[in-house]
Amino acid sequence: IIHPTFLACEMSTYSISDLPIDCIINICHFLSAKDLVSFSKVCKTFYESSLVGSIWRRFSVSRWSFCDVTQVSQGPGRWRRYYIARRSVERHFDKGRPNDDYRVRTLRGHEAPITTVLTVSDVTDWDNPRPPMVISLCNDGKVKCWDPLEAKVLWSRDEGVVTAIAADHLTSQLASSCSTNATVDIWNLNNNFSLQKTLCSVPGKAIISLKYKHLAMSSLPTPILMGYIAATHPQLSSIQIWDPNGDVKPLVQLEVPPYSGMLSKDILQVSRNGLLAIINTDTILVWNLGILTPQESPVPPHTTVHGDSTVTITCWLHDNCLATHCTQQIDIWDVNTAISATHKRAFQFQYRESNMYTPLRSIHTSQIFTCLCSSNQLLLAGDPNGNVHILDPTNGNCLQVFSKPPHVSMVTNICADGERVMSCSKDFSIRVYRWTQDNTNKLESLYTLLGGSVAHKKQLVPCNDEK
Repeated sequence: IIHPTFLACEMSTYSISDLPIDCIINICHFLSAKDLVSFSKVCKTFYESSLVGSIWRRFSVSRWSFCDVTQVSQGPGRWRRYYIARRSVERHFDKGRPNDDYRVRTLRGHEAPITTVLTVSDVTDWDNPRPPMVISLCNDGKVKCWDPLEAKVLWSRDEGVVTAIAADHLTSQLASSCSTNATVDIWNLNNNFSLQKTLCSVPGKAIISLKYKHLAMSSLPTPILMGYIAATHPQLSSIQIWDPNGDVKPLVQLEVPPYSGMLSKDILQVSRNGLLAIINTDTILVWNLGILTPQESPVPPHTTVHGDSTVTITCWLHDNCLATHCTQQIDIWDVNTAISATHKRAFQFQYRESNMYTPLRSIHTSQIFTCLCSSNQLLLAGDPNGNVHILDPTNGNCLQVFSKPPHVSMVTNICADGERVMSCSKDFSIRVYRWTQDNTNKLESLYTLLGGSVAHKKQLVPCNDEK
């Protein structure tokens, strides 16, 4: 179909700037933030098209989780100016002015170690966004919701022992599971934390992990809420899936073998295209959430990966590839191929004992890693000595190791996006890096956020880039 504007233009004089403004705006939605800034410098038409607030809102929320746009004056391109200003502060954090460029708050009030922290922002009203919230759960079962800007408690739940929490930005819901009554409560964050509904679970069994997920092209409603229910041998564990805005009974129940090891609060690993993976001792169980339909009978896994030793950590490398770590080896699996080969039916295999299914590649390492993360098609791994490794999953090469200790104790977690990587450690420090601009797939160290006791701070060795 040819747009009428094209018919009025001679092909010899036609240029992309002659496109209708709505077409140019549609092109802008497919660009990254960096490319969109360059795109806006071409001409006046491109600049005006790049000011669309919805594009920069998406960039901001996906990068920082919660945003306070009230700091930026009203007018065209408000969200664009907010994103550029905040990104500039972040990239020059090591040279920033703490009293002017950023704020640090300490949230105190729990009487036991904190096990889970969530950040929530209101993305439904862009012009008048709700202040950001931090929701925390400690191991005595108490839940608190904080205003991080004012460092005060907005809401708390002290009755019962809460075992897991999850939050959804788009629906402004908070889900919490209580071990005393084996239910899941849904709270409305936009309505003074009112109790919206209570979902039914398995009587007498505690839910140890909850996660929201928005699915595209699925028979299930969106969003869905998943809960992992642990059981000891010989009973089967299960994953229940609810519609938090629908019936109180589960839509689907996933069948999981009993687990005998230490369970993580983050046991539910979901890829962007809806593949759910969980660790079960020496096994990785995978379901395709996109093909599930509401049913009463338990659904077995679509794919099961059996290792030759206990799998300790796992992460999604990208939509269809899963990275697993056991002992001193990392295996890369093409999970989508396995699901297609089984025609979406349950299928189990021992890859060390047969040729039915083998990993794409295996990376043998001299280290035992404590955490895995993926970014820019690379694997990031932390070790017990406080080092961060960058691995190329295509050939197993180690591209970079931060051996000058940014941490003096074990790396406990790594978070990454397209431009920034953060690692945290048992020494109560958070180290922030950024990807270099020379396309060498390497990180450069930016700054350290210190916490914990003075004794731990004295052990930290500052890098040359710290001011």
